[in-house]
Amino acid sequence: LEQARKITSVVFDKTGTVTVGEMRVVDTISFDGMPENDLISLAALAEVNSEHPIAKAVVDEAKHRGLAVESNVTAGFKNHAGKGVEIKVKDAEDASPVRIGKLEFVSEVSGEEAASAALSAVSGRASELAATVLYLARGSKLMGAILVSDYIRDGAVETIKAVKKLGLKVRLLTGDGESAAKRIAEQVGIDKY
Repeated sequence: LEQARKITSVVFDKTGTVTVGEMRVVDTISFDGMPENDLISLAALAEVNSEHPIAKAVVDEAKHRGLAVESNVTAGFKNHAGKGVEIKVKDAEDASPVRIGKLEFVSEVSGEEAASAALSAVSGRASELAATVLYLARGSKLMGAILVSDYIRDGAVETIKAVKKLGLKVRLLTGDGESAAKRIAEQVGIDKY
């Protein structure tokens, strides 16, 4: 404790300390006029059998909106590690496979031109929100994007203000990209990250 008076800086880890460490849906973007709830519903059907934290965020959002999320209406769940998932919806008018995941994964079926247009439509908003983007395709058509992000822990802003009031420098430590680090740092009042 005697050495504590020599401390000049406090470093906070972002995930689980400053933020909750859980992803949530922060925005959706439709590429073909698909209603937002339909986009979330289709994505949740694809993700319901996945254990990935981002998949959980999509399923939780669908449930929060009161949308049906039933794994028994899907078939052929395929997890493509590090890329995304693929399913077929049973008894649907459109029996085309549904893919959700990274742009590179869905562009395998939608083509590079559609992928380029999707990236242009989403990149600014994703950067602004420091969000991870899930792209959704049905058959060869890119349907939309779902943006997910972590969120600030209750009391984090007040804690950081209190530490600064003690005259200490505050830093944010994260393995996230620059835009995510900057967004969180700005929201909680940290200058260096």
